[in-house]
Amino acid sequence: FKHLHKPTDNDLKKLFIRGQYTSGKVDGKKYISYRSEPNVDPESTTETFASGAFFVDSERFRGVPFFFRTGKRLTAKGTHVNIVFKQVESIFGSSLQPNVLTIYIQPTEGFSLSMNGKEVGEQFNLAPLTLDYRTDATASGASP
Repeated sequence: FKHLHKPTDNDLKKLFIRGQYTSGKVDGKKYISYRSEPNVDPESTTETFASGAFFVDSERFRGVPFFFRTGKRLTAKGTHVNIVFKQVESIFGSSLQPNVLTIYIQPTEGFSLSMNGKEVGEQFNLAPLTLDYRTDATASGASP
């Protein structure tokens, strides 16, 4: 942690958000608010969601943002890391999607690499393509 950039009060206001889930419907199913949950103080100010960016003060990662998002009652439960590669100017004059390597940690392990590739044909048109590998959630055995 010694190389983590120490954010200023202004950084905290610009780079981080936090909140608490409220009641509502998701896919037609009703959900109660955090403050209505059993054993939760109705006046609670405890955050149930946080998102932000942090920076590492080292030669290798200077200026590279690391983003995080965590919370309760999100649409999907899981842990993954997205590595978004630096955009470079296209020599073909078109704007390209960023190349992204996603490493899935749970509930199933795997990876996904989204990158720009040439479309089949005589023209040199680029289009996003994705290479995916995920372990089968039903294939559970003894893991070291």
